Amino acid sequence: VGGSGAPEAGLGSSEGGVERDVLAMGLVLESFGNARTARNGNSSRFGKLLRLRLRAGAQHAVGELAAQTTTYLLETSRVAGRAPGERSFHVFYELLAGLSYEGRTSLGLAAAASGHTLARISDASPSGAGNPGLEAEERRRDIERFGELRAALSGLGLKAEDETGIWEVLAAILHLGDAIPSEEDQPPEEARGDAPFVVSERSLGWAARMLGLDVDALRKVLTKKRI
Repeated sequence: VGGSGAPEAGLGSSEGGVERDVLAMGLVLESFGNARTARNGNSSRFGKLLRLRLRAGAQHAVGELAAQTTTYLLETSRVAGRAPGERSFHVFYELLAGLSYEGRTSLGLAAAASGHTLARISDASPSGAGNPGLEAEERRRDIERFGELRAALSGLGLKAEDETGIWEVLAAILHLGDAIPSEEDQPPEEARGDAPFVVSERSLGWAARMLGLDVDALRKVLTKKRI
């Protein structure tokens, strides 16, 4: 899902293929762009424009059919923070709930959302955070949606290595959120030297590995002050 100015995704070329692809793309966009808010368990946090294009066939019959989807205004700030009781984008919870033990281990991920800062749900609210029954139901739904997401990605033509690359980027985001502990967990400022933060080396290492970056270079970017 892209922000403003994101490229358009072209879908299908036949009527049946377009319908199938549009539905699959909708499911993918929902995973990456929807979230549970205080008022809506599946709130869209982005804008979407779907264009259907028809090309006339012989003797005025309907010919080729194609579709383009443009996304914009994604609420990217939701990744870093949100109101109490709300969740980040569905895909993070689907990934954590739906991956096998081996899959999570290969990405260095915890078994539950509470194990990662950016997926953690803060204080209880009317939306139901802290409600064991709701949390169990959401986890069941996340597992189910993750299977649907993988099927949709495959149906849109993504190969296994493409899918793995997506999971690695998502895992890197979660690890980056864990790499810098909260302010209350930081040592006194005078003990930090030139670094504004003291980082978690484990999380930093996993983030660098997922993104294919040099860990020292990533540490420098995160901890060295720039004027």
